[in-house]
Amino acid sequence: MDDEMLTKFLEWRGIEEMCGACTGAGKRMYGSTSTWRGGVGGCMMTVGVCDKCWGSGCLKVKGADLRVISCQRVEMDAEACAQWLARLLNVRSERFRKRVQCLANFCDAQVRKIKIPEGENRYDWNASWEALARQLRKLCANPQHSNSGEGSEA
Repeated sequence: MDDEMLTKFLEWRGIEEMCGACTGAGKRMYGSTSTWRGGVGGCMMTVGVCDKCWGSGCLKVKGADLRVISCQRVEMDAEACAQWLARLLNVRSERFRKRVQCLANFCDAQVRKIKIPEGENRYDWNASWEALARQLRKLCANPQHSNSGEGSEA
């Protein structure tokens, strides 16, 4: 694209100060399929939203930071899960933490059981119980979640 065409493109989009990472396009090429998320990604060049301007193409007016939104969503999901579990257990406060810890310990005990249900793969069985125990302990570790629940103290 020549300079004149680029200038017209930026004017058309209302971009005052072009993002250098995506040259005003709002999208850019990443070296793997993980794009702006980072972490493990496949070996393939991938186009994704620009993580400098967050899609606006302009450094002065940035779009919504998808990293922040992703983190907020994870927290909101965890809080909703904690509230659901607290209602299910009909507990609040410190009792929630104790009950969920007991559930995590139960999951650990399932991993150590010798007899695996018929048709189950030992690795899959253990991985599922370990993952559940890990997530339950995360709920216990977050003080925000320990106050969850609408039910009466039981």
